[in-house]
Amino acid sequence: MHNTITQDEAAKRGEDYLRQAIMALPPQARPEPFGPITFDPCDDPTDRGPRGRVEVSHRYKINGLPPAENSRHIDLVKQWWESHGWRVLSDDRRTNGRHLWVENTADSFHMSITSNPGNELYIGVTSPCVWPKGTPEPTGTALPEPASSGDQPAVAQPPQPKPVARRRRPTHDEDEEDLSLRETWKKRPRRQQ
Repeated sequence: MHNTITQDEAAKRGEDYLRQAIMALPPQARPEPFGPITFDPCDDPTDRGPRGRVEVSHRYKINGLPPAENSRHIDLVKQWWESHGWRVLSDDRRTNGRHLWVENTADSFHMSITSNPGNELYIGVTSPCVWPKGTPEPTGTALPEPASSGDQPAVAQPPQPKPVARRRRPTHDEDEEDLSLRETWKKRPRRQQ
């Protein structure tokens, strides 16, 4: 187990990435936080890592732009991402015109920009799995106290890892408006080893 940035550092970095990507949009874009910053457990991590870590997510609704030009707005953000170390993981715009999902090649943060069926534009970010305080939490594997002086102490059994469930990509007919950014990215494809 290795140290990571803290969840607060992940929240700040994610916010910085959001601000940078939003700057690629026309100046009349007015970002509005869409829900709070979330700290969700990494109970099903794609990297098969240990429990106790969190993913930090944040999302903005973009107001002030003509909805009829959402495709162009998504292209502007895509161009910025590609010129700043992000790689496209999924671009569903050719089939339904609504969703682009990218990964930062340096630190594995993910971002997406989505135009929902109501032509509202959203942009969001999710961190990789991080330790809340930046370091692994103690596992608590100390031996239990014997029940009485005549009993032999029990041997602590290491916790058995849960199998990692496969994640699926969102389908084209799912309503992105009803899925939180965390749920959208939770269903992302596994990284190739």
